[in-house]
Amino acid sequence: MSGNSTRLTTGSTALYVFTALVALLGFGCREQPAVRELSYEEMSPADVLVSVNGRSLTKGEVATKLAKTYQNALRQPGGNANLAGQTVLEERGRIVDAFVGRRLVADAAMRQHLLSRDALSEYVSSNMTFRAKEQNLSLADYEAREPRMARYLRAMFEENALIAAFIATNLAPKVAVTPEVVSNYMAEVDAENALVAQTNAALRARLETIRRESLADPNRWEGLAAGASVDDSSPRECEYDDFDSVETAKIVFGTPVGGITAPIEEEEGYRMVRVTAATGAGATNAFGEVSARGTRTCSQIYVEKEPPFLKWSFEETERELRRQITAQLMKGAVEDLRTNGLNRIDYPHGTNFWRRTRAEQKRPRALDKYTDKEKK
Repeated sequence: MSGNSTRLTTGSTALYVFTALVALLGFGCREQPAVRELSYEEMSPADVLVSVNGRSLTKGEVATKLAKTYQNALRQPGGNANLAGQTVLEERGRIVDAFVGRRLVADAAMRQHLLSRDALSEYVSSNMTFRAKEQNLSLADYEAREPRMARYLRAMFEENALIAAFIATNLAPKVAVTPEVVSNYMAEVDAENALVAQTNAALRARLETIRRESLADPNRWEGLAAGASVDDSSPRECEYDDFDSVETAKIVFGTPVGGITAPIEEEEGYRMVRVTAATGAGATNAFGEVSARGTRTCSQIYVEKEPPFLKWSFEETERELRRQITAQLMKGAVEDLRTNGLNRIDYPHGTNFWRRTRAEQKRPRALDKYTDKEKK
């Protein structure tokens, strides 16, 4: 090994930042002649979707990752089957290309001898020991109890370390983010947000003009509302709980019949409501149900605000700029590795494995560990 091998420490900030970066990037892949084209559904768990320099990604491994993605999405606040299925679709679109990109970079780090064998072994062992301690086990006991997971984690930690070493050696020196660059970027964000504020102020002023003109001549409301609102402005019966915010509901239910609220600022837009009829508490709504607070017949104008740019601290801005520059450099590096003639990328069953066969298209497809929709 080279005497200039990169050293790693457990918990290295660069490792986790760059590992996440590489995992999220999508990389194009060079197609190889297929031995036999199969869709994902037609493959057995042992069938290989792609291999990079002899390292393979099987359907079984993909299915396990997608099943975990689905379950994790279900456990998120507000998670449901539809959202979890969409999350699986998004992950499915990344998983193969991410594997290819990570393997190309890890193999390049090996060829460059960026890590000594001792440094790599120490890093992997330290992280494995930490995982074992999380379950109150020694490393030996953990590996005996969870042999498959232990093998997976060792391979993952080794790959992570190699990727981080590649970035630290080949990319990080090219990332120049000076204090002046950070300050200029922050000034640009301030300038853009000032324009956003002006745009939103103009939207609010337009609504206030519509309100004044409609109060002066109620016959003008319908045409002005239809031309201004991004939502349907037709009158409809509303109950207190129909509004997204309690504050909006309070204002609307406090407005007399014939009145028009001032523009109400909500999280993503402005809402202005004209009340044309009202019923009292205990009245029956259009569905024959008793309304505890009564109802209001409302015609609404809703316009979306221009969202502001995120404003970070100096340190956060510097990190984000480094992340963006590194992402671009990584994309170029992977493309070079893909075409430099030193790597072999094989798709034994073709690259169109997410297609559905005619037989599969004729039967319903349950939302299980894969997805309930096909990516168009």
